[in-house]
Amino acid sequence: MGFLWYPTGGTEAGIDGTIELRDGRTGAVTNQVVQVQSRAASGRFTAENDHSFEYLCDERDLDYCLGGNAPVILVRSRPETDELYWVPLKEYFADPERRSSRRIVFEKRRDRFDVSCRDRLVRLAVPRDSGIYIAPAPKTEEMVTNLLEVIAYPAAIYVADTDFRLGGALAAALRLENPDAGREWFLRNTRLFSVHDLSEPPWSTVCDAGSVERFESDEWALADDVVREREFAELLYGCLYEKTKRDLRYLGREKLFYARPGRDLEPRRLRASGRRRRGRIVFRAYESKKRAGEIGFCKHWGFHSHFRRYGGRWYLEIDRTYHYTFDGYKKSRFAGDYLAYAKRQERNDAVRQQVQMWARYLRGHADLFSARYERLEFGDLAAFELSVGVNDELWLENARKRVIEAAPEEGEGRLFAA
Repeated sequence: MGFLWYPTGGTEAGIDGTIELRDGRTGAVTNQVVQVQSRAASGRFTAENDHSFEYLCDERDLDYCLGGNAPVILVRSRPETDELYWVPLKEYFADPERRSSRRIVFEKRRDRFDVSCRDRLVRLAVPRDSGIYIAPAPKTEEMVTNLLEVIAYPAAIYVADTDFRLGGALAAALRLENPDAGREWFLRNTRLFSVHDLSEPPWSTVCDAGSVERFESDEWALADDVVREREFAELLYGCLYEKTKRDLRYLGREKLFYARPGRDLEPRRLRASGRRRRGRIVFRAYESKKRAGEIGFCKHWGFHSHFRRYGGRWYLEIDRTYHYTFDGYKKSRFAGDYLAYAKRQERNDAVRQQVQMWARYLRGHADLFSARYERLEFGDLAAFELSVGVNDELWLENARKRVIEAAPEEGEGRLFAA
C-alpha cells in the first residue's frame, strides 16, 4: 500500500502495531495513523463457509480498542494460505446491537485485506477537516485491446488477366469446375487477385494462365501504397471466410461474421480452444410472445471485422455484436431494436468476455474432423501497459451502486427471459 508499519514492542494491551500513512507520490510521512489488532489462526475460522466466517471479540479488548481516539482495525488472518480479512472496529460496532453481541461476521469477498483497501484506510486515518490529501500509490495497469494479431498469412499473391468482369459470374464458373475452390480471391476490372496459384486448375479455367504473375505477400502487406494495403486486406477477408465457414456466415458489405443456426433452429454452441468442453451458446431461437409455439426471432452472436496495420504488423479488429433473423437466415425487420436493447443491458465484463471468446476461437485448433487452416493464423490480443491504473474494487463498487439506482421496476423493459 506504500504505508509504514510499526509493530508494537514490549508490553501491549491489545494493539499489535500501527500503520502510518505516507503519500504515494512524494513518499512523505503524515503522522496520520491507524492502529491494528491482529488475530491469526490455523485451520478453519469459526462458522466458516465459502462466503463468510465469524469472530467473537474479547470484551476487554473491545473496550480498549473502542475507547481510544485513534481508529482501530481488526485483521483476521490465516498465514498458511496468505488470507487476510479486516473490519474497522469503531465503524462496525457503531450499532449497539452488534456491540452487545461482540460478534463480527466477515464477508470474504468484501472484507479481504489487500492493496485495494488503501483508500479506505486513508479515509479512516485522516480527519475530514484536516485538508490533507494523500495521493494514490503509483499503479500500472495492462490494457488488453480488441486487436488480434495476425501471425501468419499467405506466402504469395497471384495476379492474372481474365475475361470476367463480375465476381458473381466468375464464382459460378469456378463452382462448375470445383465447388471447393475457395473464396480467397477478388476481381478488379479484368484482373484476378488470389492467394492460389492461378496457373493451376481450376483457376486456369477462369483466367489467362500465360499472364499469371507471382508476388511475395510482403510486397502488399508492408507496402506504403494505400491501394495495395486495401487489396491485401481484401484477400485476408477471403482467408478469414475460409477459416471460419464451417461455423460462421459472412456478410461482405458489413464485414460481419455471425454464427450459423443450429440444426432445426436448436441452440448452437461454439467451442473455443482451451475453454469449456461444451462451448458457449452462439445461436438461439426465441419463442414468439404473441404466437405460442412459433419463433419470434433468432439471435446470432457475431463480430464486425476490420483488418488494420499498425507499426508494420497486421491485426484483426474484433467489434463484437449480434445479428437477428426471424428464421435463422433472413434478417429480422426489428434487428436494430433488438440489438440496441441487448447492448443497453450489457456491462464491460460481458463485452470483454465475448472479445476473448472470439479471439480464442479464431486462434483455432485442428481436430479429428477438420485440418488446421494455415493461410491465416492469429496470435494474442494486443496489450500494452499504462503508467497509471484504476483501483478496480472502488470503481466496481461505485458502478454497482449506479446500476442498482438505475435499475427498472421488475419486469419492465424485458424483451425475453434470461
